[in-house]
Amino acid sequence: MAKEKHEVQKKISRAQKDLETCLIIAGSSGAGKSTIVKYSHALDIKLYGKEFHDVFKKTWTESPYQEFNRYSEATLNGSTFEGRLLGELHSDKAVPKNILLHIDLKLLTTILGYRAASANNKRKIKSLTKVPVPRKNRVDPKICDLMVSSFLEHKFFSRFKRIVINTVVTDYKTSYLQKKQRRYQGKKIKSSTRLKTYASEHRAMYKAWNENIYRLKPSKIIFTSVGKDGGLYSNNQCICTDWTTKIGHKKSRSSKLSKVFNTNRGKKALKKLYTATLLDLFKGIKRKL
Repeated sequence: MAKEKHEVQKKISRAQKDLETCLIIAGSSGAGKSTIVKYSHALDIKLYGKEFHDVFKKTWTESPYQEFNRYSEATLNGSTFEGRLLGELHSDKAVPKNILLHIDLKLLTTILGYRAASANNKRKIKSLTKVPVPRKNRVDPKICDLMVSSFLEHKFFSRFKRIVINTVVTDYKTSYLQKKQRRYQGKKIKSSTRLKTYASEHRAMYKAWNENIYRLKPSKIIFTSVGKDGGLYSNNQCICTDWTTKIGHKKSRSSKLSKVFNTNRGKKALKKLYTATLLDLFKGIKRKL
């Protein structure tokens, strides 16, 4: 009797997996997720490895590459979706079989985790913090963990046969500068006392993300970064040399911005916190996988 029940459950489980592959690109605001996806398409870079490269190419049908805020526009122009469209994706009967999901970790720990949460988890989140989660609470490991786990436990992910996670790893100083540059578009950026808070927030959300991605039972986990030599690296293997040159990256922009934080005291603090972030990242993965 128990064996028959187990077989029925297996059949139900297989029937629910009506979608093929979910490619995830995740990282903090300003980490370069959109730029990496855009130029990986344009330069035919195997961002998800050889085995998933054909799937990756299917997620982009429009030229030039761009992201769409509305679900209707996104479905008409490809199969790349932002994480905040998770609810629409799950309710759509004609959702693409293969998709690329763009997840901003800051938005995830601010509001998206709550929106995707079960009724029980929503009550837990509400008991710990206001929603959207204010900056001071986004450094709380318990809140970050609950927001991230609630999002990754959403039923939509269980419909995929394969899930591949690509996390864009960057130090928080780079993310902070790129985000500010994008927001102010060339205007003078004054020294910010919020950098230290942003560093703690950056560390907390990456830690929570890396400790919870096991919930998706991923077929493959990738960490992508831009090296000091200007190359694009995937799991410590260079997948594109001279990356920054090929995408037309101008070092002068970031160097002007970085002068804001170039005091000796600031450098020491940044180095210490960045090292701690990387240690947490790898410890979390080793513990869960």
